[in-house]
Amino acid sequence: MSEKTAWHPCVESFGKGHGIARIPDVIVNNVGGNERGLEHPLVFALAEQLVKTFSQSGDLVLDPFCGSGQTLLAAKGCGRRYLGIEREEKYVRIALERLR
Repeated sequence: MSEKTAWHPCVESFGKGHGIARIPDVIVNNVGGNERGLEHPLVFALAEQLVKTFSQSGDLVLDPFCGSGQTLLAAKGCGRRYLGIEREEKYVRIALERLR
């Protein structure tokens, strides 16, 4: 947390050209590169890039519509804590299996 603003350094520096957050104007990622059997459009590399850009090691990543757990898996791999919310039982089972 910043002592000046009490904001996370990523939020404080976004768009100012200094601090932790460095995100290009365009993120290029292959779409359709998901694991077989997953219908979710979010590619793991993109989820990982976003987790690394907007959080630090040990932070909590919340995904309120976690689906098959792609973002949670990226958070786990990046050393973040994670919390997912999903209402479809089918996807809850898939996410739990992937996170084991």
